[in-house]
Amino acid sequence: MDKVKSNIIKSTIKAFILFIFAASAMIWLGYSTIYTLVAASSIVTANENYEVKQIVDFMKYQINIEDEIYLADSPYIINFIESKHENNSEIEFYNLSISKIEVDIPEKPKYYDVPLSDEIQDTIFKLCEEYDFEPVLILAMIKKESWFVIDVKSADGKCYGLMQIHIINHNRLREILGITDFLNPKQNIHAGIFMMRELLDKYEDLTIALMSYNAGETGMRRQVNRGITSTHYTRKIFEYMNEFKFREN
Repeated sequence: MDKVKSNIIKSTIKAFILFIFAASAMIWLGYSTIYTLVAASSIVTANENYEVKQIVDFMKYQINIEDEIYLADSPYIINFIESKHENNSEIEFYNLSISKIEVDIPEKPKYYDVPLSDEIQDTIFKLCEEYDFEPVLILAMIKKESWFVIDVKSADGKCYGLMQIHIINHNRLREILGITDFLNPKQNIHAGIFMMRELLDKYEDLTIALMSYNAGETGMRRQVNRGITSTHYTRKIFEYMNEFKFREN
């Protein structure tokens, strides 16, 4: 009896370890459902190594089944093991069942197929959530402003980085945001998104805000006074917004 209890404890521990291993593997693969074997405490197998091997095989098989939940008490599992064992009559098996555990696992982050690192895109996603923008808008602006070249400067040397931050805004942005390097991609993007939020809050019109970002507020007013309500710049931004696709993993 003591030996049986000892085997039960050992096998239960093994089953738990197998569950942790399977759960870790499933999380790494991005699944949201985990299957685990549950061992009842009444029957043990006479061959621990064989039992563990078959449990592993069975667990792998069941994990791949997403549409069905098997709560089969031992018959299915016993038949599965017995069919592969030469000396069935001398073996006692666990009364095994399988149950499904729903786990909230965050999906792997999706990144756009653009020449920006995952780290920079993470910065864009975070800032867009903070300032309430769609990431594709910021990506479109970056594409139009700098074509994704991190350390680019305008021909006259007055506009810096991915979002081409004009030097007229540098001192103000240093004071407000603590920017220290306008060619640093993360700081540059922060500056550009901050300025766009200011403009959109002020004018409550995305096209007008984009015109202001591109030509300055004075330039935008001149255009509006001439009856111009969109420009090549704004039209390209909206065009680019519809082009971006997620990168295949």
